[in-house]
Formats: sequence, structure tokens, C-alpha cells
Amino acid sequence: MAEPLSEMQVRHIAKLSRLAVGASEVEAYRAQLGAVLAHMDTLRALDLAGVEPLTHVSGAVNRLDGDA
Repeated sequence: MAEPLSEMQVRHIAKLSRLAVGASEVEAYRAQLGAVLAHMDTLRALDLAGVEPLTHVSGAVNRLDGDA
């Protein structure tokens, strides 16, 4: 699991995202961003060898009709 983000890292991410983050919000964002990064670690650990890329969740394709 990734180590927790520091207050400085949270403020840097907020600045890049153009978000105004107050002092009281930093701890909440540390927990939320940490959870996202932990989930990304979980996904990164999956063995996806042989899995075809998915471009669309259904088998639907565009139907092309002739010009009317």
C-alpha cells in the first residue's frame, strides 16, 4: 500500500486542480486521495495477461443505412 499523502502533497494536487482547499479540508482530502491510491494499487496488482481491451460494454455497433 502506498504511504499516506502529506499535507504539502494534498495542497499541491489542489493547486494543480485549481481547487481552494481550507486547512480543515486537508485531512479529509488526505484520507480520500489515499483511498483512491490504495484502490489503484489493488488494480495494478491484478494479472491482466491475455485480457482483451474493452472498447464498449455492450455488443452494439453503429448501424449504417444508405442515404434516403
